[in-house]
Amino acid sequence: MKINFSTYLCLVIVAFAMSLGGVACFKSELSHGMVFVSEIDGDSEIFQLDTVTGDTNRITSNSSSDIHPVWSPDHTKIAYIGDQSGSFQLYIADPEEGVIKRLLLSDRDMQPMTPLWSPDGEKIAFAGSLGDEHELYVINSNASNGTDTTRITFNNDREDLHGWSPDGEWLVFSILDSESEQGLWLRNPNGVNLVRLTDKRDTDAEWSPDGNSIVFSRQNDDSSAIYVLKKSGDNWAGDPDDPQVEQKLTDWDGINVSPTWSPDSKKIAFVSDLNDYSREIYIMGPDPNEDDKTRLTRNEVDDAAPVWSPDGKQIAFVSYLYELGEIIVLDVEDKKQSRLTTNEAADYSQNW
Repeated sequence: MKINFSTYLCLVIVAFAMSLGGVACFKSELSHGMVFVSEIDGDSEIFQLDTVTGDTNRITSNSSSDIHPVWSPDHTKIAYIGDQSGSFQLYIADPEEGVIKRLLLSDRDMQPMTPLWSPDGEKIAFAGSLGDEHELYVINSNASNGTDTTRITFNNDREDLHGWSPDGEWLVFSILDSESEQGLWLRNPNGVNLVRLTDKRDTDAEWSPDGNSIVFSRQNDDSSAIYVLKKSGDNWAGDPDDPQVEQKLTDWDGINVSPTWSPDSKKIAFVSDLNDYSREIYIMGPDPNEDDKTRLTRNEVDDAAPVWSPDGKQIAFVSYLYELGEIIVLDVEDKKQSRLTTNEAADYSQNW
């Protein structure tokens, strides 16, 4: 992996300032591109990658873990989780300005995970652990203290946060550890209007970019399948006389997980072990009546975590062909693959 390191002085300032929750500096010579996590230094650090040239720029540099990097909708900032302060906290990096800022939450003992930007970039939703409680929260992305943190779920179950609706009106999340409450749920980011969508062991939910459907995976005892839930009427609030339409997209036994929409909402990439014992990348349409499943990778090891490029022409994924995970990008049309990371460390959690 080709890495352009910032100066030693700036890295020292980064580590010190982030530990205090302040602003830190770093130098990025790349514009946008992909962000990902690499363990090249023995711990998890965040890098920025130019997928054309292969140049990589370091965003974080410390002796702790930095994980779950996510671009803001306008691709100017990166939200991520880091534990350099002694516990996991929420940070925002601005590559163009060269600064990293810690968002101070209302309770310093809370440990956030899986940050997700709202479509307008003004808020960040996250799952947070506080003692035995594991709830969902929303915070203003420009917040300077914890007064803007809003708790939006209140129960004893563990929720996994999956995504915002494209119009910013809903958050979709799942509950798996409670049989009576299991399934997919919707919650308004202001903490009102709770809607239950399904009552099975459903997860991996993602809204279609056009806002009309949610794709997800349903877990059974030793297998899983991909489903799509289509909106009925003009909203997702639920109507007993006009229920949501649930359709199964994969009709074979085995593992089918990690569904993700193409930017035009016409295709779904996913991971399946349909043809052999390893997990490969496939794409299909959202119509269960069409037999359009296409296998994109053919390896003797697992491929995982497909992510579409913004133009929908490529898919980046993690392959274990080189033992530890490396990030590969493939052209959807001609299936040509290119290896983006080449090192002896695990690379993963790519976000385009």
